[in-house]
Amino acid sequence: MYEISLDKDRKLLRVVMTGLWDIQTLDRFEVEREAAVRGAGWRSGEYGYLLDLRGHPVQPRDVSAKGGEYYRTFQPRPRKLALIITSALARMQVTRVIKGMQERFFDNEEAALAWLAEE
Repeated sequence: MYEISLDKDRKLLRVVMTGLWDIQTLDRFEVEREAAVRGAGWRSGEYGYLLDLRGHPVQPRDVSAKGGEYYRTFQPRPRKLALIITSALARMQVTRVIKGMQERFFDNEEAALAWLAEE
């Protein structure tokens, strides 16, 4: 369902999401994501966030709506959010959900990482 990893040298949070989620999965993910970032000692604006959604299809409406609430309020906030999405429908859903971050969409990890590395 998800994998969370940190690259402390590059100050990078990397998340891979897969499959259809329910609210319980989303809630568990948010607790673990926040704990990982806080455990790294990063403050808002100090890290990049790479979110790989290639295996994460369009989600149920309730999951998408609650995910939007989490994205709008989570702390500490990343400096940039790079999203890897290959599905046009999933990209449309995510675009509605994540407003207010410096985000960009990519088709591959290499381009996403290069953008995150830019100042």
